[in-house]
Amino acid sequence: QSTWGALHVQVSLAMDMICADVLKRRGHANVNLAYLCSPTDVFVRPMEAYEEARHAHANQPLWQKLVRALTGGSRLLPNWGPLVSTPYGNVSIVDGIVVAQGPNYALAKRIQHWRSIVARAEGSMVSTNIAPSTATTSVVSNASFAAAYGGFKHFHALEVMYQQTSNAVMGALLIHDIRNKKCAKWPRSQLPNPMFLFPAGAFHGGIWRCPYSINSIGEVAALLFYVQHYALHIVAASAASVAGSAYLWTHGLPI
Repeated sequence: QSTWGALHVQVSLAMDMICADVLKRRGHANVNLAYLCSPTDVFVRPMEAYEEARHAHANQPLWQKLVRALTGGSRLLPNWGPLVSTPYGNVSIVDGIVVAQGPNYALAKRIQHWRSIVARAEGSMVSTNIAPSTATTSVVSNASFAAAYGGFKHFHALEVMYQQTSNAVMGALLIHDIRNKKCAKWPRSQLPNPMFLFPAGAFHGGIWRCPYSINSIGEVAALLFYVQHYALHIVAASAASVAGSAYLWTHGLPI
């Protein structure tokens, strides 16, 4: 996570050196690599997910429109940019970067992407799959991230998984990739572009289909969580404040 700082990059570099050495010594055809990708990253996504995000945005609830208006358009930003025209059709890029996670987090994950693309191009099977947002101990120990996760349910398509669910699904995907030699993870499968390695089998937790970019909903999601979680406290405090103001208005300050 972002609290790792430069250590995350250093660990990724160390692991990459180990992978590179094993590939060199044993040969790419004799080595399979496996990575878990973060959903808060930049990926090519299926056009179906792009269309769903746009459809959800066109049918967004009134309260979400109000939030966007009240924040001057700085929150709840559309979850898409211009389509990229390619020889194999239009391609949608989803920007899932969360600035609060920091540049070291993004770089550490990028190193893994680079190794995945290079290793597959040189003959290795690379099981690199996108895992969903997961309520792990390391994540929810950060109060801000825990609150944001708690409020994600108020947004279309977003779902935070329990660790046991993510472990089971990602384990099943790993087994599938190893055994199904016709899947996109094997170098014999033709891809229109190396970046299409990542969306194959993606378990992104709804980030690609959400109408808003994940970086623009964190504060709103956290606020919704706090309001819902502490609703009784807020009502009680408001009632006490109103009662106190009314007393002072009618009786004045006690002397």
